[in-house]
Amino acid sequence: MPDSNFTHVLFDAGGTLLGTNTSSEFWFEQFFVDACAEQGCVVTVHDVHEVLRNALRSRHFDTRCSSNEQSRKFWLHIYHAAFSDLLGAKAMNQHTPAYIEHLAADYIDRFQDGEFVRLFPDARQALETVKARGLKMGIVSNFSTYLVDFLSKLEIEEFFDFVITSAAEGCEKPGGDIFRLAISRCDGSSAEQILFIGDSPEEDYRPALLHGMVPLLIDRHDRHADQIDLTRIKSLSQIQEFLS
Repeated sequence: MPDSNFTHVLFDAGGTLLGTNTSSEFWFEQFFVDACAEQGCVVTVHDVHEVLRNALRSRHFDTRCSSNEQSRKFWLHIYHAAFSDLLGAKAMNQHTPAYIEHLAADYIDRFQDGEFVRLFPDARQALETVKARGLKMGIVSNFSTYLVDFLSKLEIEEFFDFVITSAAEGCEKPGGDIFRLAISRCDGSSAEQILFIGDSPEEDYRPALLHGMVPLLIDRHDRHADQIDLTRIKSLSQIQEFLS
């Protein structure tokens, strides 16, 4: 891997820099565990994992977040399906279909307002390290346009020279358009001068590699340890090893 020729470091957002319940290994599932607890129902991370998998399988989306409207439609499906299974199965009178629909919309509104967003514990120091090296940074994310509000809320917007969201650009990972756009935003640097960091082998690592960038997979809990062809790090603090 190149070790001294980078001009830019690009990051995925969700699951890489920010998320919900970011102190938990199962940070995404824990969000629904906590939401159900607010409704008086006890569910486990395993319960949530199963219903989310079923929700994803129950409806096909060619694209999920190439506009704000499309993203909300996708997440309404996921939240509604998840709450229907997790809460509806409890046979509680207040968890009627109409209530579930309202609940899904309410939690999405609260998410969009930034109520649940958190930085991963290793994120800020990593950004400071990259900045100290004099490298430029950007975000390339399948996200609605309110991502920029999240960056402001988390007080990290100052680190980034540009933010590319799928909803703003009308294209999303792993498609090639968004990666070519990212390269074009890097001030004429060649692809091999760009370090790309994300948490998904399919949406981040492999397409970044395909487009000539140098990819790193943030794999905090060794979920992809069996994929020996991937260059993995367990903490964003390890970025410095690839910059010196």
